[in-house]
Amino acid sequence: VTYLFDKYNILLLNSIPEWAYAILLMYLVWWLMMKYKLDWIVDVGTKTKISSALMEYAIVASIISLPLQAVFTFVVPIVVMVTGGLILTVTLAYFLSRKFFADHWFERGVTILGTNTGVFLTGLLLLTMVDPDMKSPVLRDYSLSYSINSVISFILFPLSFFLLINHGFMSGLSLYAVVLIIFIVLLLLTHRKNKQEGVIS
Repeated sequence: VTYLFDKYNILLLNSIPEWAYAILLMYLVWWLMMKYKLDWIVDVGTKTKISSALMEYAIVASIISLPLQAVFTFVVPIVVMVTGGLILTVTLAYFLSRKFFADHWFERGVTILGTNTGVFLTGLLLLTMVDPDMKSPVLRDYSLSYSINSVISFILFPLSFFLLINHGFMSGLSLYAVVLIIFIVLLLLTHRKNKQEGVIS
């Protein structure tokens, strides 16, 4: 799919990572299996072991592909930014996850922390540390949410770039401020609804 999008230069779609398409394909296959009552042939234990093995390969590949020379060249500003960003990200990931997630808040928080301090595979790496047997539903939820986030991000990036170039810094900043407000409102509404239904104590 991504080969065709790249070949015909289909904007936005050719920038979405393969992970997102793989997740969508996975849900399509599972829906078909459920529809035709074939879900009984899936062994949860075997599926978890296969997913864990493939995830380990992906994590190792991401680590060995790091551009070490570029890191050493800009080591001082990187250390300053990483230190400040890490303190803020850890604080937000801990308190927000504990407040808004009804189940497995620690696993979800650690996964979010990994993603926000690295990439998708960093979150997976931390998740395998705290949940090596994948007994929680965090991997499934995380994969789906990352796919949605990828689509939203690759729509926002070109739009914000257009605003920055043609209308200045404040217009681009205003776009992200509006998006942030929308997500905060949705988060609070979802939290309130779950609390009313007794999902969150």
